Amino acid sequence: MADRTAELQNLTRTIQNPATPKTVLQQICQVNGLPKTGNKVDLQRRINFQLSEVSANQDWQHFEELRKNILARATLPGSRPPPAATPRQ
Repeated sequence: MADRTAELQNLTRTIQNPATPKTVLQQICQVNGLPKTGNKVDLQRRINFQLSEVSANQDWQHFEELRKNILARATLPGSRPPPAATPRQ
């Protein structure tokens, strides 16, 4: 649980980062079925609310999908990209 809490905090920081462009936030909203209209604060609020709801409901599969979608689009220079999936054999 502590790992998930830390991950939620990291994702929230990524979304709240002033360097994350509005267009990236719009893409994250769109791919996650959220409205992509509004200002940057509105977009950040929607994404963070969805993260909090998924975490509170312990829907870890959905949480992982959100995490991947966020990190694929909002990974900033100098930050660590998401780990690559290894094909199963």
